Amino acid sequence: MSEQPPLFAEPSIVDDLRDCLFYHTIDVPGVGTLEGWFDLRASVDEYLGRVDFRGKRVLEIGPASGFLTFHMERQGAEVVAVDVSEAFNWDAVPYPPAVLERWWASPSREAWEALGWRPPPPGAVGRWSMMLKIRNAFWYAHRRLGSRARVHYGSAYALPDALGAFDVAVMGAVLLHNRDPLSIIQGCAKHTRETIIIVDQHDEELDRLQIPALRLVPSAEAEMVDTWWHLSPALLRQFLGILGFSRFETSIHEQPWMNERMTCFTLVARRP
Repeated sequence: MSEQPPLFAEPSIVDDLRDCLFYHTIDVPGVGTLEGWFDLRASVDEYLGRVDFRGKRVLEIGPASGFLTFHMERQGAEVVAVDVSEAFNWDAVPYPPAVLERWWASPSREAWEALGWRPPPPGAVGRWSMMLKIRNAFWYAHRRLGSRARVHYGSAYALPDALGAFDVAVMGAVLLHNRDPLSIIQGCAKHTRETIIIVDQHDEELDRLQIPALRLVPSAEAEMVDTWWHLSPALLRQFLGILGFSRFETSIHEQPWMNERMTCFTLVARRP
């Protein structure tokens, strides 16, 4: 019988910023500001629906480089983050093999060095190379911020019962990347006593229709291997209602994304 991996990962020791890639901009004491694609520093409370995290046990799906993890922890939460393990492949849109191979292909050593990054570790190729650098960024900041947050590497589709119960579950801009987002919501709801927070990209036309719907984003012409859906807030409210949530707050907001602005929505759902 094969030995089961531990429920929570041992923190990695990462000391070289060249081995890191930050998804969110973050300020690290003694290091300074580390630039990422998203900068939520001025609007993180709005992004998270102004939920009070004091004394709450929080389940976070998809922590990326940990900005939300560490913010919620500073607000008084005990955070358990769930991230994809190497045992589970990325939930890629099923394009023809040539497209997927190009997407997964490992950049050349020269390409990595041109970005100022060390080449990926042996055996880490393509998309996994980037994901491992984001994971390294999480542990780099985790150590320097003195974080006590724990990480379970596995699948968001199969949350272990051993994770226990949570007061709050957070899915921040992660559901659009998964083939079956409703399955992930259902799994989180099973573990969540009080509140679910979902943040995703706002589709104005879909929201205006006020129908419970998913819009398929990729097409044969627009290769979007890592993005599946735009979700309507109406869909989330209806499905979460089925799962026992009855109080909803929805807000629309813009967030800095690279050199642009991305319109997002935040849905806060509470049990009665």
